[in-house]
Amino acid sequence: MVIREIYGPGRSFSILVPADWQNKSEGEFFFVGVDGDGPVLAGAAWQFERLVAMRPFADTRFDGVGAIGVYKQRGREFLLHNGGIGREYVGMSVADRKMRSYVVACFVAGTYGVEITLTTTRKDYRRNRARYLEMFASLRILGVDKQVGGKAAETAPANATLH
Repeated sequence: MVIREIYGPGRSFSILVPADWQNKSEGEFFFVGVDGDGPVLAGAAWQFERLVAMRPFADTRFDGVGAIGVYKQRGREFLLHNGGIGREYVGMSVADRKMRSYVVACFVAGTYGVEITLTTTRKDYRRNRARYLEMFASLRILGVDKQVGGKAAETAPANATLH
């Protein structure tokens, strides 16, 4: 499969996606996927005034999914080798005609926090779960301007531990 790197709003992050996925991002809204019933990645990035801790950031994002009241968590939370934390959900929104898989992955580096979601059919997610997790694991937060390991860094991986 041919893949390409695409960038989030303001080049705040990059992620590898299949080359045939269409980038429909506009301004601060990140949206990439396949037309029709195909998979869709959506996301957002935040830059905070202070360093961001992963657990509170992820918990806030996951609480937001619960507040919607459409999706139920399926299985345990998972960790990605790039430092991301994710959860898998299943549900059906009012606009859907069938149950969907909804995956939320959160990433933190320095003063940046990123949330990426994947929405797709349950069948597609079961068949391509490993590929989708690889996509999430390819995410890199860019432009981190804080100290990393005692030295300034222009770019830091999403798993950078900054205090």
